[in-house]
Amino acid sequence: MDLAGEIRRAVLAGQFLVSRHARQRLAARQIRLWHIEAGVTEGTILRVDEDSEPNPTILLEQSLPDGTALHVVWAWLLASREALLVTAFTPDIGEE
Repeated sequence: MDLAGEIRRAVLAGQFLVSRHARQRLAARQIRLWHIEAGVTEGTILRVDEDSEPNPTILLEQSLPDGTALHVVWAWLLASREALLVTAFTPDIGEE
């Protein structure tokens, strides 16, 4: 399975969920969800973890419109064939 490709296709098709944690992090960092959606196709894949539990994940590096680097973690929900936005954080601050 092309995990990154599946997640990217799902996000572009609007077939994704956003975790409570991700919503809180986006709000705290004043990042709009559309920033994440828009960057998913251009993002650089930093890590693919198909053995991650409970769901396979990818880590993307994206850029916000102002050029700020952003790391975004997506999971793939096998049962529903949807992507799940797990969290987003700036690499210099780290994940909280």
